[in-house]
Amino acid sequence: MSIWSRIANVFRADRLRSEIDEELASHLSEAVEMGQTPSDARKALGSVLRHREASRDIRVLGWLDSLRADVIFGWRQLRKNKVSSAAAVLSLALAIGSCTAALWLIDALLLRPLPVTNPEQLYVVKRQSIGDDGKPQVGESCSYPLFRMMQASVQGQAQFLAISYAERADPTYDSGQETEKAYRQYVSGGIFESFGLRPAAGRLLTEADDLTPGAHPYAVISHDYWTRRFGQDLSVVGRTFRMGLNLYEIIGIVGKGFTGTEPGTIIDVFVPAMMKGQVIHQPYSWWLRAFVRVPPGLTAQAIRDRLDTPFRAFQDERTKTLTGISEERRMQVLREKVVLVSAASGMSGMQKNYRLALSSF
Repeated sequence: MSIWSRIANVFRADRLRSEIDEELASHLSEAVEMGQTPSDARKALGSVLRHREASRDIRVLGWLDSLRADVIFGWRQLRKNKVSSAAAVLSLALAIGSCTAALWLIDALLLRPLPVTNPEQLYVVKRQSIGDDGKPQVGESCSYPLFRMMQASVQGQAQFLAISYAERADPTYDSGQETEKAYRQYVSGGIFESFGLRPAAGRLLTEADDLTPGAHPYAVISHDYWTRRFGQDLSVVGRTFRMGLNLYEIIGIVGKGFTGTEPGTIIDVFVPAMMKGQVIHQPYSWWLRAFVRVPPGLTAQAIRDRLDTPFRAFQDERTKTLTGISEERRMQVLREKVVLVSAASGMSGMQKNYRLALSSF
């Protein structure tokens, strides 16, 4: 008997029972026709119930039949106890919903790689130290002068990128008539080329757009912001808006999918790091993250070793400006070391705040 017939028999129980009974009855009739009495024929055949069950087992899939029976029994129980059944179903639905939401959040914040070329090559530079309580502390903030010192130490070996923390901004369109909130990120001019991103319209920032402080009032907007704010109107390229004291020109829209390097925050506007203002000259103003792309053939440890010398020199100069601190605190600053942490999934404060809770889910 084919497997499809056995599957079909699971759902035609009454008809199957009739067929088996007819088959057993025909065996008894044949015995009577051969000269046996009906009583002797039944004795010779044996237990009708045992034969019926054995014949049925051959003609159905046992596990599927058990599943069908369990479903029918469960449905009858649910109908019998409607209030408690509704509560159980609701509780189960809430549990499934919360688990699904948590898993989605884990994927979005911790697991999903950035939509860039070779995200596994991307690392963020962090500062590791020992706090006053004796426990390890890790900071990821970097100043622009420190960034430039470390960038020079790996010139020609690895790509070094400055990407600011996401911050709220107030772009103003059409002579002040349209003002709204948006997330802004200052970035190195070479970020889009390094990430292998392409424009949906116009062009993206290049290293030439990030050379002179305050001289490159250009902006690239995200595909999400373009869709939400402008309805994918291509004429937005070339349009200007005021943000702070600067008048920016939108030169392009980044391709769909990339919304910045901070999971949990969708960046709307990207502008050159050199447009940050005087803060780029301040050695101890910690406003950006330093990302490094480690190319094939090199290791993160090798790049870290190259960064160690400029970092220690920077820290030595830093302690000279920290007047009024104890010798213990001074040594604590000098003992800070630079480490590279994978940023394949991006880097954000939301990851830091929720990593422990989500990892234990």
